[in-house]
Amino acid sequence: MELKKVIKLILEELKNKCYINISNFLSENNLDHVNTKDLIKAIKRIHQKKLLLDKDEELIYSYKLVYSYCKEKFFESLANQNEIDLTSDDFENFKPEDIIRIFCVINKDFFDFLISIIQEN
Repeated sequence: MELKKVIKLILEELKNKCYINISNFLSENNLDHVNTKDLIKAIKRIHQKKLLLDKDEELIYSYKLVYSYCKEKFFESLANQNEIDLTSDDFENFKPEDIIRIFCVINKDFFDFLISIIQEN
């Protein structure tokens, strides 16, 4: 089976789950012939806007889910006037570079929102 089809199955599965264990998913779907390293490379290179790997590259998360989680943490920190500690347990499952990339998008979205409010007035 092509990697595109496998990734499509993963995206479908993630609609119902928070994350997928790569090995278990491949075994449960009789996809043992799929090269895990190639799948991980494809996710990192092509599908990084839809899928996110944990720091050990064993679990796959929906990018939207992790984005929403980080966004919630961002707004929670604003409300409580706390700094965000990217090394905290809240983010321990993810690669620091992925968390930073997501927070950059959140910051851009937040500032775009603020600019739109200012421009309306």
